[in-house]
Amino acid sequence: MASLQRPPQPIGAGISSRILPRIQIPLTPDSPPGLIEAHIVDPWGKAGKYGRWWTYFAVSITVCVALVRMWHFWQDRIRRAMYKNEVDEYFQNLYTMDPEYAHVAMATGNTGNTFLNHQHRQFASDHQQTPEDVPIGLQFKPKAHMSNVGWINDIIALFRWTFYRPIPDVRWHKHRISFSSAAVLFCVFLAVLFAMLSVFLQQPLYWESIRYGSPPMAIRAGMLAVAITPWIVATSMKANILTIIIGIGSERLNVFHRWLGYITLLLTLIHTIPFYVQPVWEDGGSEVFSKVINGGSGMVYGTGIACLVPLIWLCVASLPVLRRIAYEVFAMLHAPVAAVYIGLLFWHTKNYLSSWDYLYTSIAIWGFCYFLRIFNLNWSNPWRRLAFLVGDEAAVTLMPENAVKITIPTFMRWKPGQFVYLRMPGISILDNHPFTISSLCSEDFPSEYGPGYRDCVIVFKPYGGFTRRVLEAAIEKGPLHTYRAFLDGPYGGLRRDLSSFETCILIAGGSGITALMSQLLNLIKRMRDGKAITRKVVVVWAIKRLEALDWFREELRICRESAPPEAVTCKFFVTAAKQRAAEGNTEAQGQAKFIQDQQQDLRTRNEDEISALPDKSHWQTHNRARPAETAVGAEVKQGGEQPIRIPETAHLRTVNLAPTAAATSDLDFGFLESPTELQKSIMRSAFPMPYQMDGGWSVEYGRPDLGYMLKGWAMGGPEGRGILGRRTAVFGRKEVFMWGSSWLVNLDNYNKILSLNAETGRVVMQSGIRLYMLNEVLERHGLAMPNLGSINEQSIAGVISTGTHGSSLQHGLVSESILSLKITLADGSTQYCSAEENTELFRGALLSLGALGIITEVTFQAVPAFKLRWDQVIDADSRVLITWDTDLWTRGEYRLRRLRATMAEF
Repeated sequence: MASLQRPPQPIGAGISSRILPRIQIPLTPDSPPGLIEAHIVDPWGKAGKYGRWWTYFAVSITVCVALVRMWHFWQDRIRRAMYKNEVDEYFQNLYTMDPEYAHVAMATGNTGNTFLNHQHRQFASDHQQTPEDVPIGLQFKPKAHMSNVGWINDIIALFRWTFYRPIPDVRWHKHRISFSSAAVLFCVFLAVLFAMLSVFLQQPLYWESIRYGSPPMAIRAGMLAVAITPWIVATSMKANILTIIIGIGSERLNVFHRWLGYITLLLTLIHTIPFYVQPVWEDGGSEVFSKVINGGSGMVYGTGIACLVPLIWLCVASLPVLRRIAYEVFAMLHAPVAAVYIGLLFWHTKNYLSSWDYLYTSIAIWGFCYFLRIFNLNWSNPWRRLAFLVGDEAAVTLMPENAVKITIPTFMRWKPGQFVYLRMPGISILDNHPFTISSLCSEDFPSEYGPGYRDCVIVFKPYGGFTRRVLEAAIEKGPLHTYRAFLDGPYGGLRRDLSSFETCILIAGGSGITALMSQLLNLIKRMRDGKAITRKVVVVWAIKRLEALDWFREELRICRESAPPEAVTCKFFVTAAKQRAAEGNTEAQGQAKFIQDQQQDLRTRNEDEISALPDKSHWQTHNRARPAETAVGAEVKQGGEQPIRIPETAHLRTVNLAPTAAATSDLDFGFLESPTELQKSIMRSAFPMPYQMDGGWSVEYGRPDLGYMLKGWAMGGPEGRGILGRRTAVFGRKEVFMWGSSWLVNLDNYNKILSLNAETGRVVMQSGIRLYMLNEVLERHGLAMPNLGSINEQSIAGVISTGTHGSSLQHGLVSESILSLKITLADGSTQYCSAEENTELFRGALLSLGALGIITEVTFQAVPAFKLRWDQVIDADSRVLITWDTDLWTRGEYRLRRLRATMAEF
């Protein structure tokens, strides 16, 4: 230890010169074995290699993903180029006749059949096919040479088959635990495995004494934790460097950001615990550390704990359970706490083992990404002059089925499937909400707002928070009010262009169609321009009611009219058993009718108000002429071009939410809007012919069985080879349709009274009868139900299955009057059950929510009709308040009714 007692170092000497005596202790014949081991086996001065190992590991994974992206990018471009070249070559030779055919044509005057048959045979000869094998329309199948390598395709297919499948959720009581995809979990497993092997594989984990140096296990874990920091920052940014390199959007990289944070916390704990197992203040360690570090062990432990506390907060607060409870607090504090954490790391590490290199890299990535983000903000981008510092103008439109549409004319450009963060200070200055852009950014869809503008359209259903505030502001201020919109984006999107696939299947549920609509329009545009290999597009959209089609009425009409013949098939699945009535303002209509009434009232009141939009005479028009309107199903000249019609901008569009006959006919896409009697009885859930894809546009009632459909498309067709084609893109997830059975049985027509005994009050009925129908029959026979719920449109089976009850403490469940049931179980058998026979089944069926089977027959005990007297008085509130907590709610003659004037009638 004599070598540690050297004269003080000069003031200008760096940290390395101060710790040099500790890490380069000269060995002598008298050196203890522990010191020799610490000097030779895993010296402290070379522990920086563990940080470099992690960097090499992360870079290697990044390079692999980037190579896969480049492979797909070039293969897709090559296939599209070969397709375009083959199409151009075909049409170039289409009107070229050989001399012998021209001579025959001049002699016979018959040029068409001779020429076309020749071209048909020539194409078949060039592609090693018989003329009978060439389909009508010439199905081109160009493929790049490299993409035909069998073993490469097999490896890629095996990877997709293994890692693309979702992991089922785990339910624990009322909670659902969701997992990341198998690919993400595999990468996380590799990272954890690499880190643990780097820390624990090398021996020893501790030196014989703390005076020989810090525990090697702690140093390894600490260097790995510091080396991960730049990757945590890189995967967290919206304008992301990794997105540019590997093509994965920031919203997907955020999953790795969270997992890397958890791994860092694990390594930090492994770094901390050994210093308490082998503390510095024992065995002479304090004397050694005080010679190297100012402040001794107090500085080591104090700065380490100061770094550990914010890291624990960052990881714990990011847990999904806590993040949902206070997301706004988490969003505001996450970045500042992360900056504090990195600043404290500078204090703790003191540039030992070049640790500051990783921290400076983290700051550089952070700053560069924020610099890139400046150009993604519409209010800070200097090239968007009209929106600079003030944002863009936005209009809010209320749609059917409680949906809201925001239209933002902007100079921003985006790709199909991307999303933006939207902030509207006029509604909420703090909220910055992500929304998927449903419109296509193309010259074919210019904005009426002015030259160079594109309409950024956002459609969503309001639930809570910012989306609810948008709905409330739209109802309060009316459709003519405009708002300032601050956009951040676009971000995300797909890594591969869907036009590189022969068949595309787009799957959505409800408002999830917004992520697919721009993809669908882009596919149709590229197919018409001859830039897409795609020959078939199938859209599967599950909606509650047909009124949701009005969200994208114009876009669906473009698909119907402008897509190549038989290229686009839309399958709409209506999951709600009961459609809304066309008239009336019933409670079941929810907010839709209320919004309609409010809009009409606001339009009337705002007729004389000054609009935020300029007068029509000042509107800037485009040179592009609007194509003529074409009715659905109208015939188009053969060979004539069908241009994509420009949708009317939301600023000029007047939306009529009333379900008038004209609106209904305008929404006709070639199928019936109301279900047939058969559809009302048994609502279908999947295609009746699962192997058929060219069945046109259709409506199915019930939830789609996606697994069955996709399996049929993949394994059906001739010889079981499938009908999807070799390259098929499936965009969407099965979870959007909820879980449960894929069959929905409607018992509306199963509503007969089988027998009724007026003397005993015993009634046998079919289970589909509604309560109002049952009460009418009972009234004619001097009978009544002993207990009533508050909804008379329920079926008796629904009353039994859901536990409908009365309105006071004296009234129990309506099912208390049920004497017996007949239930059809899952195995197809129908069983009789009552309180005396098959008791367990009977008790379970009285509140089964339909899980046991289908109730088909009900035996009910009615009572003699009541003789009621209705007394309506207006009395002092004191009489009501006195009995409020005692017996008011137990007295059946009182009825409380809420009125608009908040008056109670008794």
